[in-house]
Amino acid sequence: MGDWGLIIALSSTLLMLYSYVGYPLLLHYLDLKKGKSAPQQSFIENGKFHLSVLMSVYNEALVLPSKLETLRQQDCGRHSCSIYIGSDASTDGSNAILEEWVGEGQNRYFYEGKERKGKAGVMHELVKMATAQNQVGENHLFVMTDASVLLSSDVLKRLADHFCDPCIGLVDSHMVHTGMKEGNISGSENTYISGEVRVKHLEGKLWRSMMGPFGGCFALRSDYYSPVPPNFLVDDFFLCMKVLEKGGGTISDLNAVCHEEVSQKIEEEFRRKARIAAGNFQNMSYFKHLWWPPFNWTAFAFISHKILRWLGPFFLGGILSGSFFMGLYGNKFQQGLFFLSLFVFFGLPLLHLGLKRFGIYNKLLTDVHYFLWMHLALLKGFLNYLYGIKSNIWRPTSRDQHKS
Repeated sequence: MGDWGLIIALSSTLLMLYSYVGYPLLLHYLDLKKGKSAPQQSFIENGKFHLSVLMSVYNEALVLPSKLETLRQQDCGRHSCSIYIGSDASTDGSNAILEEWVGEGQNRYFYEGKERKGKAGVMHELVKMATAQNQVGENHLFVMTDASVLLSSDVLKRLADHFCDPCIGLVDSHMVHTGMKEGNISGSENTYISGEVRVKHLEGKLWRSMMGPFGGCFALRSDYYSPVPPNFLVDDFFLCMKVLEKGGGTISDLNAVCHEEVSQKIEEEFRRKARIAAGNFQNMSYFKHLWWPPFNWTAFAFISHKILRWLGPFFLGGILSGSFFMGLYGNKFQQGLFFLSLFVFFGLPLLHLGLKRFGIYNKLLTDVHYFLWMHLALLKGFLNYLYGIKSNIWRPTSRDQHKS
């Protein structure tokens, strides 16, 4: 039984290490082996697109002035642009801010929802408004963005220029976090997201199969848009997979920089990640045909980058259960591994919390605590998915409600 425990624990550990460490290293190796290719912008010609910027808002009065200013400052180059903003029945003064802003300029449109529809529902209303003004086609792009994400002045132009390549269906921006502070999860969250930025960029560069945009600001060709089911929680990943399903390429541009304040409170991030996790399992089931059978690069990236990570709570459970059997029935070496696993799963988080009470912070301890806590959020999201998801209506986290 101890040997079986070792097999279970070791297999679970290797699968997690592959997804979080091995797969990123493999991408880096393949990129180096491919050699220095021409920059992604090398295919840019003199194409001209119409950009419809779409943004759904729910009680974002604190961040709207800064966001609207970054939209006003956009340099779209040769491309034309219209901005469509929808309020999901906001109650905090967001509507008044938006009505005033729309009245101050041209090609600005406001949709005021009278009842909650959720982000995807509001975005679909904006899509209908945008396509009434400019018909669906390969030269009409949707740029989807969030109120909490501040855009560099050239983001829209950089995203649009990639669509001169007719194979591209979706382009993501580069999300840069701000506001990291010592003593909370912001540093750990930023470390994880920075790694994700690199992995997604390499997936797009190698195979044009980037596994989902970050959602804060991305562009897609209007004829690749698909309505998001009303109960789906992760609309950006759904839209990306639909592009891949239709044969379009998905990439990211590291020079199209956006800024967003990083999470500070682990309780808020737990709630957000649990919600995202439930949506991830929705997408895993819905898009099974894109990852099984695993006979192409899209399926390989889907399994390596996403599915194995979404199954992380079960691998952690395998490590714990396997260690338990090693502790009961194994030899001295296996029993040592059992006590090591107990120390990592319980000792290090308790040490982190104990030191935190005295104002002492260690990055390694903080990262371990963050990693385990977020896998609990994944597990909760899986249970929510099994229970059934009736609505995609959301409320902003306190992270999103920083002052302008």
